[in-house]
Amino acid sequence: DELPLHTKRMSDRVLIAWVGDAMQTIDVVALSTARGIVIIETNLSRSADVRIRREIEKEFARKDFKYLINTHFHHDHTCGNQVYADATIVAHKSVPEGMKGELTGEGLVKQIEKFKGLLTDWEERQKKAAPDSRDYHFFREGVILAKTTLVELQDGFVPTFPSVLFDKSMILDMGDMTLELYAVGGTH
Repeated sequence: DELPLHTKRMSDRVLIAWVGDAMQTIDVVALSTARGIVIIETNLSRSADVRIRREIEKEFARKDFKYLINTHFHHDHTCGNQVYADATIVAHKSVPEGMKGELTGEGLVKQIEKFKGLLTDWEERQKKAAPDSRDYHFFREGVILAKTTLVELQDGFVPTFPSVLFDKSMILDMGDMTLELYAVGGTH
């Protein structure tokens, strides 16, 4: 809650939402369709996704989340999946295995250790930065995100995997909107 929540309306049916000003976080895209709301991506932080979900519900005046689309398996795009566990999660067939590697067992332990290291590094770099500089604000937000992520990964985190997978392509008919999903190779 320390980071500002931003939204940008692209049209009456398309909303983009993100948290923070200085540090890059994932832009969550929400599509309001005849058959429900479609979300593209989640964040590293569940609490950010909870705030974003509430804002989407408010902006669209509805709560019928139909699909969450994960574009790839990286933790900063999938840690928030459990916030949308009531929706059908769609992804390329490679996503569950990648998520397992990053968000379960030894992979999860490595993520936690990585964020402990980032937290220490970013705290030091924030102390050294000029108070009104871009670096200061970047590292300040990084410290907030790292602390939040550490708490969330160690308490109540449930990796929430896609249940509908595709190989080369998939079409989602949303009544008044058609979403065409394609695997183009690579992770991003």
